[in-house]
Amino acid sequence: MNNNQDPRRTQNGYSPLGEPQVKRTYTPEEAGHDRHRKPVSRFNYMRRRRKRTKINIGVVLCTLIFALIIGTSLFFIIPSLKDAQNSSSTTTGLEENAGEDKEKPGGNKPAGEGNETGDNKDDLPYMTLTLSEEDIHKGELILVNSYTEYLFPEELENSITGVRDMKNEYYKMSQSTHKLLPCAIEAFNMMTEDYFNETGFASLQLNSCYRSRTDQENLYKQYSEERGEDYAKAYVANPGESEHHTGLAMDLNVNVNGYIYYVESYSECAWFRENASEYGFILRYPDDKVYKTGISYESWHYRYVGIPHAQIMEDQNLCLEEYLEDYIVSYTYDTLILGYTENSGVQPITADEFAEGYAIYYVPAEDDMTTEVKIPKECEYTVSGNNFDGYIITCKK
Repeated sequence: MNNNQDPRRTQNGYSPLGEPQVKRTYTPEEAGHDRHRKPVSRFNYMRRRRKRTKINIGVVLCTLIFALIIGTSLFFIIPSLKDAQNSSSTTTGLEENAGEDKEKPGGNKPAGEGNETGDNKDDLPYMTLTLSEEDIHKGELILVNSYTEYLFPEELENSITGVRDMKNEYYKMSQSTHKLLPCAIEAFNMMTEDYFNETGFASLQLNSCYRSRTDQENLYKQYSEERGEDYAKAYVANPGESEHHTGLAMDLNVNVNGYIYYVESYSECAWFRENASEYGFILRYPDDKVYKTGISYESWHYRYVGIPHAQIMEDQNLCLEEYLEDYIVSYTYDTLILGYTENSGVQPITADEFAEGYAIYYVPAEDDMTTEVKIPKECEYTVSGNNFDGYIITCKK
């Protein structure tokens, strides 16, 4: 992105020169004298002084009443004019602010998405969003693995919610204390309800969800002691490197009358395996991606990444590392963005060609703590950091 600011213009001021003071010689006419008038004698002058003019009481009263009316009117009118002027200035300011707000969509925005700037021109096809460095570590697409540690952002940690407070009746929990982020719970609720409506099956079970750093330390120690260090390294992430810290990951199994089965081998879980991506869930550690994930195949571990990312990863056979590190970084706003519709699949398009479905692109983080990103106007959008070097923008029309 271009961070160069527009050059600021400097207007040179000037001081007007004052007119020089000139002594003028007035003529008698200019001074108010009539050179042709005869001078007044002292006698006539004294007679004029002695002559008294009668005072007209009516005129005096009328003059006083008129002055009183004028004064009273000015007393009330002047403050009113000042208030009207102030009100006009305030209204103009509000109208200008309202004009800025019209450019801000009021819809789909997640935590940590920054502040929209108000300097956009109406003729531009995009608005500008300012993101902070902390936003890199927030969102549904953050990557957490052995070389990308989770930073436990306070804002996200405070959003972790008990599943029991939100769950529906179409799945089970191995413990009543399971926690996830609300977005993952809502998506799982929607999926399991449709799952039940399609198949009548309601025995899918949450076996493990959010874990704190201490929980992960205890789990790693337990597996090391019970099954050996090699097993713990293969199946249990080091504290700080586990997806379970994010509140977006869950371990699933099947609980039928107290008997526990694997999701991958239970016949009635076929619908779930085939449709999980339609609700934003991916199998996080497939058996053919161990070389990339660094984690052995885990058929029970599912991760919420959101729509349409799960669908694209399913269609393109990509794990999360491949999707974030190799695939999506090729698409930027000023080159080609990734267009996606359920009917047409993925298709590289320009920002100007985005008219329906989803548009996805990558924005690298700037070096100076904040990054400005372009968002197409008249669309819903979400922003997610990738947890290492930038942001993924997802727009929907």
